[in-house]
Amino acid sequence: MIKRPEYTVILATDSSVYRGDFAGRSARSIAHVDMADLNVDGTLVEAVRLAIELSQPIGRKVAVCSTAVWNQVIAVPRLSVADLGESELEGALKFEAETLVGIDAENAVLSAVDLGDAQDQRRFWVNVTELSQWQSIVDLISDARGKLVWLAHPVGAVSGSKGVLHPPQIEIWGNSISRMAGGGTLQSTSEAGLNSPRWATDLGFASTGSATTHQPWLLGPDPTDDQIPESINEVIKLSDERQLKLWLQTVATGITDFAAQKRPLIRQQRRASSSAAGLFAKVAAALLVIVFCGWHMFWLNGRNARLVQEIAASKQPAIEKKKYDTLLQSVLTKRTQTKVEATQAKLDARKVQFLFGNQRDRIQRLLKLLVDLRTSDLVVKEIALNEKGTVVSGISLNGQSAPNMANRLRDMALPLGWKIHPATQSGEMKMISGGPWKFTILLEDVGPPDAQTEAQVSLPPVSRTARAGP
Repeated sequence: MIKRPEYTVILATDSSVYRGDFAGRSARSIAHVDMADLNVDGTLVEAVRLAIELSQPIGRKVAVCSTAVWNQVIAVPRLSVADLGESELEGALKFEAETLVGIDAENAVLSAVDLGDAQDQRRFWVNVTELSQWQSIVDLISDARGKLVWLAHPVGAVSGSKGVLHPPQIEIWGNSISRMAGGGTLQSTSEAGLNSPRWATDLGFASTGSATTHQPWLLGPDPTDDQIPESINEVIKLSDERQLKLWLQTVATGITDFAAQKRPLIRQQRRASSSAAGLFAKVAAALLVIVFCGWHMFWLNGRNARLVQEIAASKQPAIEKKKYDTLLQSVLTKRTQTKVEATQAKLDARKVQFLFGNQRDRIQRLLKLLVDLRTSDLVVKEIALNEKGTVVSGISLNGQSAPNMANRLRDMALPLGWKIHPATQSGEMKMISGGPWKFTILLEDVGPPDAQTEAQVSLPPVSRTARAGP
């Protein structure tokens, strides 16, 4: 009978799946390494199933690295997440990722690593996949008598590790290029590919030449048309069987060392459980409270009967005072409301006058802005009007293009009387990355900039004398 290995590492790319089995708790002994080709439309679940069927049995503990896991750095306003708890922060990042990747926040599992502040933004390294996909992988591995320890994108798997491979500074997985920071964390990514002239600036380099000084580079196992610059003389090519085995082994040596991991790992969450003894104690305490409350209620009923008549006599003046206080408060409230409505009506009139008087010029300038901001992987298909304003819709091949265009359009459209809402997207799942993405951007009519500022004030400001007090 074949002995079950201690660890299994599965690497799934766009076209292939690789499996490495390792014996011993230190994973120093390579038991078996195998690979198989995937169908063009193969899913991550199918890749894991194929890896399990490559050879039996699978390891007791399994880690899955896949390029199908969405991997990106998300920046959010620092003040908006400063006081959020762990679960609230996870929910906020899911909604941020939803606009970029197209996975509904309610059907997403996410892991994030805090990269710290950059000016007024808090940056997070995020991995996201669908909950249904995650659960299917857990079930597949469990049926094979293994346990899924974590699921993650392969970038950064050996950065900062103590394995035999020199941690790379640039990693290439398909068209995705990642720049690693000191300590093994992700600094920036680009989906442009090396054939595009903008990949270096996407990663924060001044030029392609300055990027090539960061070595070594790691190149994923799949064939690629991208050309490594000739000045790069230190390249870890996972298409080489020896380098692939070293990479898998390095991942396996740290598969359960979560303290040393500096990248997002999607893991199973432990559910809290209560013991029978604790439950019995809670039930007993509840019964004692019920008995005491019953006796106390009986005593209070008797005492209340004696106090009702005494209270009734002294209660009448208070009732009259409360009635007049309520009437006065109602008058003051209506007066304030009238002032607010008059102010709002004035602002609405200015807004309508502004919109009617400048509508033609606004549309012409919007068209010019869209032409200037549109990237080559984004197409604007329609500009329509609705009851809130103007809706720009289209399709893009990159899940970040439409949100980026909306962010850049925000300040430019404000003088034209528009408030730009975040782009909403839906992935058609025709590409391995989830795209192409249909998007809509709402430009809400808010009127001239000065009217927008006044509209935020609902009541007149309090004077300095009134604030100072006696």
